[in-house]
Amino acid sequence: MLFVSKHNLFLTEEQFGCRLPNSVLINNPIKLKKNIIPYPSTENGYHVACIGRLFLLDKGQDILIKLLSSPIWKARPLYVSFIGEGVDYTALMELADLLDVKNVKFIGYVDNISDIWITHHALILPSRAEGMPLAMLEAMAIGRTVIVSNAGGNSEVVIDGENGFVGNHQSFEATIEKAWNARNNWDKIGITASKYIAENYPDCPENDFAKEIIHVLNTKSK
Repeated sequence: MLFVSKHNLFLTEEQFGCRLPNSVLINNPIKLKKNIIPYPSTENGYHVACIGRLFLLDKGQDILIKLLSSPIWKARPLYVSFIGEGVDYTALMELADLLDVKNVKFIGYVDNISDIWITHHALILPSRAEGMPLAMLEAMAIGRTVIVSNAGGNSEVVIDGENGFVGNHQSFEATIEKAWNARNNWDKIGITASKYIAENYPDCPENDFAKEIIHVLNTKSK
C-alpha cells in the first residue's frame, strides 16, 4: 500500500488492527516550480489564502470564520481569501454573514494558483483531516509562510516557528496568534520553507510512484 504521509499509514494500521510492513511512503508531486514568488507589499494589510474544497468536515473553514469573528481579529488588518469550491459554499457564506465577518472573501476556483501568491502573504489551513496537502507544499515551495493544523502529515513537514506554524485545530487561535505576532518575519520564514522543500522533496515523485507500481506488478507476475 502507498501513502503520502506517515500519519495516514499509522491511522490505516490502527483502523485495520494490523501492521502493514509492505507499505511505502510516496511524496505528492508539487505542481508549482520551486522558484520563489516575490513577497508582496504589506501596505494594505496581510492577505492569507485558505486553499481547498469548501468542505468544513475535513477542511475546517468554519473554525477560521468563527475565530475571525472576535473583536480582536476584526480590528486587525488580516484578510482571508477562500480559494476553491464545494458543497459547503452557501453554509460558509451564511456563517460569515451571521457572525458579521467582513475580512473574508470567497474567490472560487482558480486555474493558475501562482496568481494567488502574487498578492497573498501566507497560507492558512485549519483542517480537521488531511493527507499531505498539496496547497501547503506548493505554498512552501514558492516561499510563503504556512499556518496549518497538525492534521494528517502537516507536522511531518512544518517545523513550528521555523518554516511555518502548526498547531491543533481545536486550539487553532493560539497558532494564528503566534503567526500574527511573527508577521514581520513571514517573508524570511517563507524562504526557509522554500529551502526545506527544495532539500527534502524530489522534482518528480511520480517517477517513484511508477517504479513502485512496476515493482508490484513484477512481483505478482513471478
